[in-house]
Amino acid sequence: EVFYVLFSVGVGALIGWERSRRRRLESLVRHLRSDRDDLRHAGAVGDLPAEGSAAAPVTGTGPELARAIEGDLGGIARDLEKSFVSLLTRLSAMAPCRTCALYVRDGEGEHLRLREALSSQELDLDHRVAAGQGFIGWVFENGAPVLQKRFDSVRQRLPYYRSRQDVGSFLAVPVLSAAGTGGDVVGGVLCADAPVEEALTEEHLKIFELAAGQVSEILSGARTLRRVREEKREFEGLYGFSAVLSGSLRAEELCAALLESAGKIVSFDLGAVVVRNAEAGGASVRVARGLGAEDLEGCPVAAKSSRASWVLETGQTLHLAHRAVSDTGPLLSPKEKLPAFESGVVVPLPSGSQEGVLGCLVLASRKERRLGAFELRLLELLGRQAGSVLLNARLFERMETLATRDGLTGLLNHRSFQERLDAELRRAQRTGAPLCLALTDIDHFKKFNDTYGHPVGDAVLRHLAKLLSTGLRDIDVVARYGGEEFVLVLPETPLRKGLEVCERIRKKIERTALREQGHELSITISMGVAAYPEHAAAKGALIDAADKALYKAKHAGRNRALAWEPAEKYKTALRSLASAGKG
Repeated sequence: EVFYVLFSVGVGALIGWERSRRRRLESLVRHLRSDRDDLRHAGAVGDLPAEGSAAAPVTGTGPELARAIEGDLGGIARDLEKSFVSLLTRLSAMAPCRTCALYVRDGEGEHLRLREALSSQELDLDHRVAAGQGFIGWVFENGAPVLQKRFDSVRQRLPYYRSRQDVGSFLAVPVLSAAGTGGDVVGGVLCADAPVEEALTEEHLKIFELAAGQVSEILSGARTLRRVREEKREFEGLYGFSAVLSGSLRAEELCAALLESAGKIVSFDLGAVVVRNAEAGGASVRVARGLGAEDLEGCPVAAKSSRASWVLETGQTLHLAHRAVSDTGPLLSPKEKLPAFESGVVVPLPSGSQEGVLGCLVLASRKERRLGAFELRLLELLGRQAGSVLLNARLFERMETLATRDGLTGLLNHRSFQERLDAELRRAQRTGAPLCLALTDIDHFKKFNDTYGHPVGDAVLRHLAKLLSTGLRDIDVVARYGGEEFVLVLPETPLRKGLEVCERIRKKIERTALREQGHELSITISMGVAAYPEHAAAKGALIDAADKALYKAKHAGRNRALAWEPAEKYKTALRSLASAGKG
């Protein structure tokens, strides 16, 4: 009897729990259906514009939105994490890595597991790294980067290799993850090694630190998406649209995808994406679609006096309805010439980082209509996702700049110059067009450092880089070759024209004094010029010819531009001089 009573009580509790669970599911379904009905009745499907209008509004349909709400948010999170492969591939192309690996925290524990790796060697995919264990564990424990230009392979072993490998250099950087009010914690380690000593440098460390920020954003985005799936499944449709945004790391592509996604939530006659300028300050319209869009792209946004600038400063959504667009000031700029819009909305694009609001989404309609709460919620979540992806795009731009640009002068670095010269030579060989290469050296550069100090020497290099870049064509290439040497690549330029360009640059530098730290400095340069195909057909031979011409210019008295001449021409000239002397 006791068993029967206990069994009856257990079955009753199980039935009660199942009924409660079914009621919660039925309530969730009712909410989803209610939100979809609200969207249909609130006008998510906009009417077509009047005949003869300049542009059709971007619209979304009820069935499209319903299918989006039934999407799989977990799949989007997995797509975000696929970015790790492309990130490691890009890093391997930027640095001379044998292995590039990403470790992430194993749940909330004090161990790291290998999340992704690119390597030419066999790796131990199951090994866990404890806090404080080796260099990777030290970075995990202390949250500080490590750069070993000369790695001790006898005393140290990298945990991701199955067998001991001869490692020449190694670096590792922490991947931080937000931990609420308690600050950031280390959520992983991004590392790489090379078989040659000093192959990995401080420049590569900077690139990996930026990449670690990108990894942190990807992990944070994936965590956020999973949390939203668990807590707010009604917003799955939003992330079906935002998956499009996560597929691009170029600002223009992102902005275009943002407008397309917004058009599936609400209809609008004009849509624009405003983005803060990372370096120059201010903000401008990056992409615009619809009525009046042709006059907006690239236009700066007026600070303090426009609706968009208010949203950029406050980070709050601005809902404009019932003639509020025209009555409360300009959307973007006092000089804008836009049709009469009766309603609109301006949504911020917050980055979720110290960089704050990165831009805003501007939507305007010629009809009076007020957006529903659900539509505004979707647009705001879309804006947050877009802000996060826009921050990723900026991080990639900075990574590419560090990888391709010289840190002091801002010119292309030596590696990028070699790649560009390869490309231009292939094009010249394909088209039969000429090409000039000019190597440049600052005359007596050592005296600037010895007399005035290295800061003045750095100022001289920046001054020369600016003058070399001025007045050249878009297709011309200027790069820092190394030290005080610079290089110019002049496509579609014969030797005679190339010498004229170099002579013009040389005279301009000679005439332009540099004022630095109370000193007025006169700078001169020597230049050696070689031409394809006249002097050489291969890259190495062409650089060697320009180097010999530079050597000739320096030994002829400096402050001049000279072309390389083959040995036979030298012999002919010497014989002519000898004959003239005898005569």
